[in-house]
Amino acid sequence: MLASQGWHLHTAFMERVTLTIRPHVAAVGRRVITRCKSQEGLRLQLSLDQTYHNCCLPHASLRVPLSQAPPTNGRGSAKRWQPRTPAMAAGLTDHVWTLGAIRLFRVLPWPPPAGV
Repeated sequence: MLASQGWHLHTAFMERVTLTIRPHVAAVGRRVITRCKSQEGLRLQLSLDQTYHNCCLPHASLRVPLSQAPPTNGRGSAKRWQPRTPAMAAGLTDHVWTLGAIRLFRVLPWPPPAGV
């Protein structure tokens, strides 16, 4: 499917993706006893990991410089960067989420019911 569009999928890219999610999703690791016994369980684990990666985990390459460093009041060094997540860079949120806040966030069913 990708080749028909002129794309080429490198093995190194797939290995990088697997290495990124393996610490967070037990079912992807080798020789692991996990609660994920079905494809649905794996899908749920992967979606939680994707949400954590995009909303909770600041990426160094996405940080932006602060216009003015906040005062330290004699403790530590001045902060020069504002951490950002991929969701913040895309304009989907304005703050770094915690995993607890993600778990408590209520998501509407998709697609929305007719007439709403």
